[in-house]
Amino acid sequence: MGDAGGDCPWRHIQAPVAGRSLRIALYHHLPSGGALSHFSDVARALAAAGHRLSLFAPESAELCFAGFSDILEERVIFPRQPWRPGGPGLAPLNPLRYRLYLEALRHQERVQAQAIAAGGFDGLYLGQCRTWTEPPLLAHLPPDLPAVLFCAEPKRAFHDAWGRAAMERWPWWKKLWREPTVRWMRAVQQRNILCARKVLCNSRYSKARIEEAYPGCKPEVNYIGVDTEFFCPADVPREDLLVSVGAFEPSKNHRHALEVAALRPAGRRFKVVLIGDRESGGGVEELRQRARALDVALDLRVRVPRAELRDVLRRARAMVYCPFQEPFGIAAIESQACGTPVLGRAEGGLLETIEDGRTGRLLLDDPCPYAEQLVVWNADPGSYQQFSRQAREHILAHFDRRALTAHTVASITAALATR
Repeated sequence: MGDAGGDCPWRHIQAPVAGRSLRIALYHHLPSGGALSHFSDVARALAAAGHRLSLFAPESAELCFAGFSDILEERVIFPRQPWRPGGPGLAPLNPLRYRLYLEALRHQERVQAQAIAAGGFDGLYLGQCRTWTEPPLLAHLPPDLPAVLFCAEPKRAFHDAWGRAAMERWPWWKKLWREPTVRWMRAVQQRNILCARKVLCNSRYSKARIEEAYPGCKPEVNYIGVDTEFFCPADVPREDLLVSVGAFEPSKNHRHALEVAALRPAGRRFKVVLIGDRESGGGVEELRQRARALDVALDLRVRVPRAELRDVLRRARAMVYCPFQEPFGIAAIESQACGTPVLGRAEGGLLETIEDGRTGRLLLDDPCPYAEQLVVWNADPGSYQQFSRQAREHILAHFDRRALTAHTVASITAALATR
């Protein structure tokens, strides 16, 4: 799409062509999780609207959990990058190796952009890149191929306090090259995102963060919904379970659920069920060790089917959901859809998805108020039932997948059905 600086000619678009079936290329380099689930929902809705779809993805993207292969005309999987930076004996050289690795990925995405451009598509809908966040292929598309990017958040390591704090814990030799590398990557990301005709995001919180990180970018908020027919309450008894859902990595803060459970007297503690789709940096073993130290019963599950997740949500007393600066948090929506109140961290996108005092509670770092709310619900079943009912009603009214996905599809096709 050429240089993103100044007034881009492809931003001057005509009125959409109503009812026209489009040939749309899909691209993602996402891991498993809420972003991929939403990408799959949008793909299915685009197909249901009569558009013809082809998927392009690198081999390192999550493909097994994508769940929409049956609606594709074509599926092109690009080979995995053949080498990775690192090596225990080469630690001081890893910064240079990592820079070369990133340049190789940029070249690889240039080739991928050429393959997509050769397909004669009306447009491209793409999710974020697990390495770059804003895919470099955007900058290599021809001007007459419009692209819509769904961006949940800027790269955390560069743009939020939690990510910067994590980088501060790097060894000295990493800190020497951190700033120049970060400046270079941020410049590349800025260029990439401004090459999209339209940028969608999943919350007002995300919109503000993207606008702050990338001056000139004006994302449009498109909330994510859930299948309220699938995620729904069931006539099963609630158990003394607390559930926390998300990748097993520090930013998801699963430890907080263990800390909350440990505040109840021994013998009366809630069991904690942790459900995650992937692990990073030995997170699973650290959580097991922490549970043993706190004497909390732990049931840890990895990559479970949706039906198993729903079963746990239906039986759990509450979800303890405390990720750091979460841009949206689809798990909190799924929990409320099942009538399970959420005890959440009062920041990020959760301020937009949980109604404090009605569908759950929005609290801070101290685990004591979380445990106190559980005591209140145990002592007053009527209050708990009211929270449960209001949680379900809240999701039906504001986060039903069909209505929200239809809005996203309309926004995508309006941007792509123009030249």
